[in-house]
Amino acid sequence: MKKLKLRGNFCFMAMMLLLVTALVLVGQDGAGANPRSDLNWGRGTDATTLDPRMARDVYSHEINMLLYDELFYIDHNQEIQLLLAKTLEYPDDTTYLFTLHEGVLFHDGEELTAEDVVYTFETMMDPDFGSPHYDGLQPIESVRALDRYTVEFKAKEPDAVLIYDLDHRIVPKHIAPDRPGGDFAYRPVGTGPFMLERWEPNDVIVLKKYEEYFRSPAKLETINVRYIPEAEVRFTELLGGALDLSDVPSAELDRMKEHPDFTVGGYTTLNYFPIFVQHDHEILSQKKVRQALAYGVDMDELVSVVFETAIPATSVFIPGTWAYAPEVQRTYEYNPEKAKELLAEAGYPDGFSITLKTSTGTTNVEFGEILRFYWLQIGVDLEHQTSEWSTYFSALQEGDFELAHSGMVNAFDPDIFLRRYHSGNIPPYGANRGHYKNPDLDQIIDEARRIVGDQEARAELYREAQRIYTEELPNIPVRYTQMHMVWNSDLDFEWLLNTQFRVLRESYWK
Repeated sequence: MKKLKLRGNFCFMAMMLLLVTALVLVGQDGAGANPRSDLNWGRGTDATTLDPRMARDVYSHEINMLLYDELFYIDHNQEIQLLLAKTLEYPDDTTYLFTLHEGVLFHDGEELTAEDVVYTFETMMDPDFGSPHYDGLQPIESVRALDRYTVEFKAKEPDAVLIYDLDHRIVPKHIAPDRPGGDFAYRPVGTGPFMLERWEPNDVIVLKKYEEYFRSPAKLETINVRYIPEAEVRFTELLGGALDLSDVPSAELDRMKEHPDFTVGGYTTLNYFPIFVQHDHEILSQKKVRQALAYGVDMDELVSVVFETAIPATSVFIPGTWAYAPEVQRTYEYNPEKAKELLAEAGYPDGFSITLKTSTGTTNVEFGEILRFYWLQIGVDLEHQTSEWSTYFSALQEGDFELAHSGMVNAFDPDIFLRRYHSGNIPPYGANRGHYKNPDLDQIIDEARRIVGDQEARAELYREAQRIYTEELPNIPVRYTQMHMVWNSDLDFEWLLNTQFRVLRESYWK
């Protein structure tokens, strides 16, 4: 009896072992046949609005590119890729003619038509609407729906840059308000590959696949965009598997490049991060003071310590682009004695106190601390005020700052950044939030826009613009950026200039 019992126990144990093994194998096969369909994406800053007509910040832009579509977009090769438009024609040197795809549906099931395109642009061109894109659209004389699927843009005169200002995301006329505010900024309806399921500000944005997307539905079912302000926490959660996609601290990039479970992507951007200067400020309005502040900090050292992968900036023009001319730029090597001399000449031999505003975040805190250290050596007492992104960005848009630090993004053409220093673009009708005025620079900006088909002539004008900019210092150059992203290697994803998170429509788990 004992032998039979032992044998029975043995058989039972063997059968259980085989069953467990079979379940494991089935589970593995199932994992391969039914891979994950969700994505957890970590970001350090939340969006400010999901109405693309009012969005200027990159954090809203990243979400909106998944919720909406444009007539076209600029890809990583700086080439136009048609999206909502199936054709783009230029009947003459002031006309842009777009023919739309038929059957494109908004998330509520209504078809997109030329009237939606016209409405989107007309609201942004209305000064009372208050769109931050208003200044870039001023060269437009008219926008008309020629029929249900054809849109005509007419420029006031030949314009070398206007095409880059026509890549805005289209909103539905039957839902989007003709005045800013309301629920639409938080309950958006677009035509993009994903729909908004919910947004809990400063916590999470949940996107779900739009099954009727006209270019074929996304492979991912849901994207959870989590707000995690601390870079170290995002890095820890990425390593632990709670996140699948995130930026990481610069110091960890080399480590992640060697990690077998992760992929690192990176590129040099078309972005520029200066210290914004408020020119209505009695002290900062003086050129010698701004030059003193530039001489008073070792920007190369500061950038290498705080923004490890960034490149120290010299002007608003991006290195490597066709108009960049470093030989005409004035540079500011660290020279605290020169800084003191300039302050004395400006009437401030004992220095002064000033306030810098930034958003929260480890790097911004470090930036403020080191800047304060340098400027104390020349008698400038810097107070650094930080706030969460939406509060900071609101203050920046309203010109409520003495000094501020954040960036300008996507200089597809030099004019895109340079126009922010045109006196005609002072808010509420433009992005010249520092209220800088220089008639000579205004004239160059206007003349360069009017030159179509002669890049050399434009480049010659921009040489003079760079000389003026680096002499006058309407802002203090800090850095050009490189952007890196790290993701789970099992995720099919590609990180490219301009395209960025747009590729999530085609991403999937291997």
